[in-house]
Amino acid sequence: MQELETYYAKRAKEHDKVYLKPERQEDLHFLKEELPKMVAGKKVLDIGCGTGYWTYYLSQSATHITGVDVNQPVLDEATEREYGCPVSFQQGSYYELSSLEDTYEVVFGGFVYSHVPKEKEEAFIHNILERLVPGSQLILLDNRYVEGSSTPISRTDTAGNTYQTRKLESGESFEILKNFPTEEGFHKLSRLGLRLDSFQQLPYYWKATLTKT
Repeated sequence: MQELETYYAKRAKEHDKVYLKPERQEDLHFLKEELPKMVAGKKVLDIGCGTGYWTYYLSQSATHITGVDVNQPVLDEATEREYGCPVSFQQGSYYELSSLEDTYEVVFGGFVYSHVPKEKEEAFIHNILERLVPGSQLILLDNRYVEGSSTPISRTDTAGNTYQTRKLESGESFEILKNFPTEEGFHKLSRLGLRLDSFQQLPYYWKATLTKT
């Protein structure tokens, strides 16, 4: 996981350029309109908030957002934005949310679940459930694998995790864990106390909405 953290720390200044791909604009337009509707009037925890790109759109209707990310360089970028509701940021891992004393009506994870190793998925979910009260929601947003648009998968390990080799503008390369979950996998989370309400697949992204039971 250290390589993943280093990669995103070094990518902080160029991170948002990934959202400029022409073929993805229709999907992104839809998501930027849809997500605010889903968190309207709610207190939100944004895990792995990064540069605050999605935090900004959530803030257009949420009442308050707490953004958490392990990397200070991306949080520095996030604090430069102007938000539509009160937003506070805290440095920390989405594997260790116990330092947060509050509970939330929504936990949002944008492009984080795909970086969770299969062997850590249950621990990741249990950690989130501690921050949710029954009836509150977990919203996950991430990439679909699309040949020709996505970075090719470079290898698969014995646990079934897939990896991509990514390059920064500097030319530095990193091998990054990047899984592509399925709807069936989210249904299996019911044994942990999460009910899958919807799994929406757009041409380039997927969005899962789950409720704590």
